Amino acid sequence: MRPAASVHTAFMRFPIDVAFVDRDMRVIKISENVAPWRVSASRGAKAVLELPAGECARRGIAPGVELSAPVSEGALGRPVGRAAPVRRAAPAALGILLALLTLARFDLTASGALAAFFAGTLGVISVIDFERGMIPNRVVIPATVLVLIGNVALYPDRALEWLLSSLGAGLVLLILAVINPQGLGMGDVKLGLLLGAGLGLQVISGLALGFLVIWPVALYLVIRHGRLGLKRSIAFAPLLSFGALVVLFTAGVV
Repeated sequence: MRPAASVHTAFMRFPIDVAFVDRDMRVIKISENVAPWRVSASRGAKAVLELPAGECARRGIAPGVELSAPVSEGALGRPVGRAAPVRRAAPAALGILLALLTLARFDLTASGALAAFFAGTLGVISVIDFERGMIPNRVVIPATVLVLIGNVALYPDRALEWLLSSLGAGLVLLILAVINPQGLGMGDVKLGLLLGAGLGLQVISGLALGFLVIWPVALYLVIRHGRLGLKRSIAFAPLLSFGALVVLFTAGVV
């Protein structure tokens, strides 16, 4: 997780190892076997790496070690780490493209502009999650607040719908994250809040479509990697965003 100097293990059901690193990916602190419902932090850390319990000892990760090899995997089993950095322009490029397509679909109105912001944000989040396996709080949380406030301002008679849809989508993903913490994470839960704030009751269709798309992706991993493909991690943000965008473009902004 970047940027980050602390981590919590709320809702996890197993211990993890945590490595805190500086700007140069040099380890400055190790917390081993961090149990569920604990908090660990390191002053001066710029990123946090979460690993299965015992991995730090097995890989020789200790304070002073500079990490240069990938330590985890992102969407479709792609390595995440210094070997696979995010192309700086990619998130913004996709975000701008989706925003322009949304404006072309809904015209330059207040509701169209809000929909463009919503779609553009989903594009940015999708690229980051695909490349780095994370959903940054500094993007998803402010976007959720702005989209929720915008929809309430534009459609005050539906204020309760926007609020409950946001909380409901987040709650559904939170329950799924608790049931399967190795699948969904808290970033996905926060993304659910954004999806509900942007789609209202239509978020039900968006989530259903997003989870439906998981199956062909999982099938691809199995075909490519065999039984090991079942253990590959999948970035859910691009899939959930795809479902939300399909609903947005087909059902409209109201």
